[in-house]
Parts: sequence; structure tokens; C-alpha cells
Amino acid sequence: MLRRSRAILLNNQSPVTVPTTKKLISEVGTVAWRIELKRSILPVLCFVLLCSAQAAWFMVRVGPLTIPDPDMHGPAAYALSTGQSFTPVTIESDANGNTVRVQTITGDSRYLYLEGRHGVMADKAVKMSLLGDVGTVEQHASERQPGKTVSVPTSTHPSRTNQYFPLIYLPQSLGLRAALWMGTSAYDGWQLSRLSNVLIFMLIWTAAIVMLPRGKLVLAIVGILPITVFMASSLMVDGTVVALCACFVALLARIIDNDRVLRCREISLLVFLSFLLVCAKIVYAPIVLVLLAIPGTMFSIKRKCISAGIWVLMLLMIFLPWYFTYSGTLAVVNITDNIDFIFAHPMRSMSMIVGTLLRLPIRLPSVTMLQVLMVMIVWVVSLMKFARINKRHTHGIISWIDNNRYGCAAALSIGISLLLMMLFLALTWNDLASAPAFWLDGFQERYLIPLLPFVALAFIHNEAKTKTPKGDLCHSPV
Repeated sequence: MLRRSRAILLNNQSPVTVPTTKKLISEVGTVAWRIELKRSILPVLCFVLLCSAQAAWFMVRVGPLTIPDPDMHGPAAYALSTGQSFTPVTIESDANGNTVRVQTITGDSRYLYLEGRHGVMADKAVKMSLLGDVGTVEQHASERQPGKTVSVPTSTHPSRTNQYFPLIYLPQSLGLRAALWMGTSAYDGWQLSRLSNVLIFMLIWTAAIVMLPRGKLVLAIVGILPITVFMASSLMVDGTVVALCACFVALLARIIDNDRVLRCREISLLVFLSFLLVCAKIVYAPIVLVLLAIPGTMFSIKRKCISAGIWVLMLLMIFLPWYFTYSGTLAVVNITDNIDFIFAHPMRSMSMIVGTLLRLPIRLPSVTMLQVLMVMIVWVVSLMKFARINKRHTHGIISWIDNNRYGCAAALSIGISLLLMMLFLALTWNDLASAPAFWLDGFQERYLIPLLPFVALAFIHNEAKTKTPKGDLCHSPV
């Protein structure tokens, strides 16, 4: 009787479900992301609130055409929103003897004439927001003028639509396209363009804070610097460049922190972001060298070569054809003469570049340097706290460099980027034959901001223990 009862119970008992490996991994990943979201609440909340408040302030207090290079950013966004970014160019010579490509676009005079434009440095525009931008009155004047179809550039109405890759102006062009569709005034159209730009910036930056495993507060502070928010809430392309850098750093740090072989989709995202960074500004290309610091146990040499090949192929097929067909660069001196000078006087040219780098902290605007200093103080304090919690015993300088390989690679990449910036300024903005021995003109404070997110890589240490992967690039072990 007992055996029969036991048999009945066993027959009626529901079978035990054994979870599959894929399901367990999915559940663990869900729990991990929930924890990550909880850790990100405070930094994200601080970023969203302070960035929104500052963006609203700048949009009200500073006119849309009060920015560095208004004759470039405004027309470039207009060209993309109206489908004129690939209008054929004409080859001309500028006043300094340089061969330049000039792109002519056609449209509403209330947009393309840029009435009341005021070319100022970003830090000065931030200061102007405290007193009010007098240029706003003139920029509003276009609302009272009748619209007519015109073509630019002309002798009185400059336009540079082809200095940067058109895709980088997508955030601004979305708002401007909506304004053209709704038939708003030109001033409101530029404001809608600024709004779409800052909203996409905030979306990317929020995602970056959530993805970043450590150093979230540092990244949030970089995102709420007044100069960062001003660039993001303007027609400038710089806000998008900074956001792409933050997203690249966060994604790289997240992948490295997982301590496993990189998956195909992760590599694809890193390659795509690296491509966008080069398209945005070539001088920031060296920061992708950080990818080489990933250990071979996570990212083998073979896979690095394949990824580099895909990246180069994208440049050869997409960016370089545009660059050599459409791109035009503004220069205030004869570039050929400066190239000849560099080859004839390499030591003097190097002294100008290095001297400018060493004197930057005392020559740049104090307001900007205070913002950079604030980021560095928070970074150092956070790094000290992180080092105290995660004590590591290293034996010699080689061991220390290996443990901090990502921070060291970031520092090296930043240094190379700065050297490229100086070389570009030396060629395009300075008459080297008559320039001072230890200083180059033309460096703007906003060039430093896209490099600041890379300090977050100092929180990521080398802990790779994964065995070298075997098999296909897109079928890595989990």
C-alpha cells in the first residue's frame, strides 16, 4: 500500500525544470543591469536636471547665431535638412593662395543670410549669457523681412557647409527640418534646431553614464560643465563630438569590465563609434588607439587586425571619397609655405608646438580652466577612493603600467591628439616664418572638452583572465 501511494505521488509530481545556460545568462544579465541602473540614478538625475536648466538658460539668453563660426554650423545644418550636403563644389583659390572647394547652397534668405550673426568664442558666449546677448535683437530682425530664394556664399554673406562630414549635423538638422515643415520663423527654426541637438546630446550622455561601470560622477560632471552644455545647446557640432567620445569611453569600459571575450556586436559598435569620431574631427582619431590596449585574451591580434581592416575600409569607402571630393578647410595663411617651413626648420616648428602645449594652462581663459580643474579634482578624489577600496600590490613600473594600461593608453592617445591639433593650427592659422618661437595662435578652449571623458578609463584596471578565443569572429564564447 505504501509503495503504491509513493508511486502515485511520483507520477503526479510536476517535473523539475532545469534552466538552460542561455536562460541563466539572461537572468544574470538582467539582474546586473538592474543593479547598474540603481547605481546610475543619482549621477543621471544630477546630469539631466542641471543640463536641462543650463540649456534652457543658454537658449533664452544667447542667440542661436552667437557662436564660433556661425557661417559654418548654421548653413551646414540647413544643407543637410534640405538635402544639399552633396551639392557639387567649385575649385577656387582664396586670398592666401590656397586651393579650396566652395559649396553653393540655395534656400530661404531668412536662414542663409544669417542676419545678426556674432562669431565669438564659446567661453565668451557663456559669459554673455549673464549680461544678455545684444545680437539677439538683430537675429530676430529676420522675422520681419520677406523671404526670397538666394544662393550662398557671396561676398557679403559667407557660408561654409563642407568643412565637416554631413552626418555629424544630423541632430541639428532634425529640428531644423521640423521647423521648415511647420513654416516657423527663421529664429524659431534655429531654436528648434538647438533643441533637437541638446535632446539627442542628453540621450547619448545618459546612456553613457548608465553604461560606464565606474566613474559615473566624473562623467556626469563633464556633461554639466557650462561650456559643454552651451556647445550641446547651440548649432555647433562640438556637442555631438563630446557625446560620441563619452559614448565610446562608456561602451569600451563596460565591455572591458565584463572580463570576457568581446562579442561580434560589441566590436561592431566600437568600430562604428571610432568611424564617427574620425568623421567628426580627424584630430581626435588617435583616441581610438585605446582599443589596442585590450589584452589578447579578450581581443586577439587576429580580431584586432580584422576590426582595423573594417574600420579602414569604412574610411576608404565613405569618409575619404567625401573628404577629397567635397571637404573644404578654412586657412588664414598659405598652407604650402608652412609645410615647406616645417621641413626646412623641424626643430623650431617642434618648439612652437611643444611650447604651446606647455603654456596652454596659463594662456586659455580662466573660466574654462576652472571648469577643467573642477573635473580633475573630482576625478582625483574619486580615483583615490577607488584605489583605497580596491587595493592592488604591484611589483615595479611594468606591473603598474600593465594594471593601468587603459588609463596609460588614454593619456598617450590624448597627447597625440593634442599634437595633431597643434600641427593643424600651425599649418592653417599661423605664419610660421614670423610666428613667436614658443607659441601658436588659434587654439580654442572647446578643443579640450572632447578629451575629458577619457579620464574615466583610469577607473578600469586590467583584470583579463579569459583564455584566448578560438573560432569565428562572430561566434565568441560567452
